[in-house]
Amino acid sequence: MPTPIWSSPETTSVNRLPMLNIAHLMSISLDGDWNFQLLDRADQEPSKRWQSITVPGLWTMVNGEQPFGDKPIYTNTQMPFDQLPPSVPRDNPTGVYEREFTLPASWKNKRVVLSIGGFESLAILTINGKEVGVAKDSRLASEFDITDFITNGSNKVQIRVIKWSDSTFIEDQDQWWHGGITRSIKLFATENVFIERLYASAGLERNNSVGTLNIRAHINSINEEQIDGFRLKVKVNGVKGAEATATVINRKAPNWTQKSATEKQAGDDFFHATYWDGNMPKEKYQAYLATEPVIPGPLELNIRVGNVLPWSAESPSLYDVEYQLIDPSGQVIEVTSQKIGFRSVEI
Repeated sequence: MPTPIWSSPETTSVNRLPMLNIAHLMSISLDGDWNFQLLDRADQEPSKRWQSITVPGLWTMVNGEQPFGDKPIYTNTQMPFDQLPPSVPRDNPTGVYEREFTLPASWKNKRVVLSIGGFESLAILTINGKEVGVAKDSRLASEFDITDFITNGSNKVQIRVIKWSDSTFIEDQDQWWHGGITRSIKLFATENVFIERLYASAGLERNNSVGTLNIRAHINSINEEQIDGFRLKVKVNGVKGAEATATVINRKAPNWTQKSATEKQAGDDFFHATYWDGNMPKEKYQAYLATEPVIPGPLELNIRVGNVLPWSAESPSLYDVEYQLIDPSGQVIEVTSQKIGFRSVEI
């Protein structure tokens, strides 16, 4: 008998997208009233008897009461059950949430993602009767690409939340144990080429007046759509000249028989310089690179921002950083922003 996923520490998630901390213009909240059942075990199937519950919320604490019978548990040093890792009790409170949604007509042919802001402690997402993915991280958002699971009409979403899992042992601390969906649920849409990951690091030079901003971004696509030539433009709003642009280069090397005489010579020069001479002129090295595939990786941009107001706890000065994803024709297909503060911490 296979080990259930709620007792398999080797599996931390299934089909969960990389974490992304930006807002999306095309977004729909799924907060509100959901159909709900509380089951005794994680492998139990729901009946036809549904109740209502508000999302986000805990089934263990609704307006100070426990209408579903499962009570919150407080523990300090001990676990709330006797099993040893990674096993959990067979009697394992499991909440099944269901509701329907219909997407706007403007979302047709878009990439659609469902985001679960938080839950305790394992969530299994199903769309229209097909399992999409699994996540175990109780304290952070989990996002899933549901593009291939949805229809243009009404769609049914089910989220099965299992209270105890192997992650419970890791998340244990001096706390109250609850069960439920603890943060908001939403849908958002993007074009088929999109910002997949985004990392911004703001610093401050020693003069405390010049800020530094390092951006690393991954651009990705669905349906094997080409991303070559897409650009990411970053600018600090309100600061003249504080902007930069990077272009995705997704070049593939041609086969030997497809290479021109110049490309073949560049390859020979590189081979001889690397393995025989130990030295290669810069111009010949650049000619060689022009024929080789680009190693996949993030776009990286660096911006220096003059005359900034440093961030501190006493004066938390923040700047708005805007990101624009631009297709090869020059059309902006995604816009988002972040608040950042310039600071430097040294000992």
